[in-house]
Amino acid sequence: MDARVRRGAFELRLAFELAEGETLAVLGPNGAGKSTLVLALAGLLRLDEGRVELAGRLLEDAEQGDCRPPQRRGIGVVFQSHRLFPQLSVRQNLGYGLRARRLPAEARRAIEEAWLARLDLGSIADVRADRLSTGQAQRVALARAMAIRPDLLLLDEPFAALDAEARPSAIALLADVLAGPEAPRCALLVTHEAEVARALTDHWLILEGGRVTGRGRAEAIAAAPGSDYARSLLRDRDEARPRAATNR
Repeated sequence: MDARVRRGAFELRLAFELAEGETLAVLGPNGAGKSTLVLALAGLLRLDEGRVELAGRLLEDAEQGDCRPPQRRGIGVVFQSHRLFPQLSVRQNLGYGLRARRLPAEARRAIEEAWLARLDLGSIADVRADRLSTGQAQRVALARAMAIRPDLLLLDEPFAALDAEARPSAIALLADVLAGPEAPRCALLVTHEAEVARALTDHWLILEGGRVTGRGRAEAIAAAPGSDYARSLLRDRDEARPRAATNR
């Protein structure tokens, strides 16, 4: 991605690449542009300048006016609020992206069953989304994002709605998915918490005021933090409990 996006008086300007198999944590304070980045990559917010490519495919070129719609980008998104369809069942939510891609019913059903089993959702498959606990909704949102076999998995503050008791198991589950055979080509984790970033990856990008102020492994950023915010993150990292999973 090498692009500029405006939202009112705010401007996000950044360029970065993700290597295959990489999970990149984007850390920044409120108002840094993290949500703008997620919306732009997902195709829910148009670029003002620049372009986005994924797995050799052009997703958007602002100068040429080319822009693939969200459902044709090969991107799975887990939003902070999960954004499930409240009137649909767990199974229907999980299969929504598959139906949008007009996958044959038999193939769709097989994928749905696999992810229901993978994330231990089989017992609530027919429960409406508006009757789920926050932890259950988070797992359904992850299953829905992964069911389409995305090239890029976007995780927008995926644990923010979970209480302290539910977070460790949710982080461990996500780490397991990211390290498993069904893992996406690459993943981008948006968070403001060093502990969450540390649990899932040590590849960090620091975003402040719509600009990149640090990029690299956490250890490299620690050796030369580019801002007071980065220093505060690293203090939080050093005070946090041990990692929940092996980094990718």
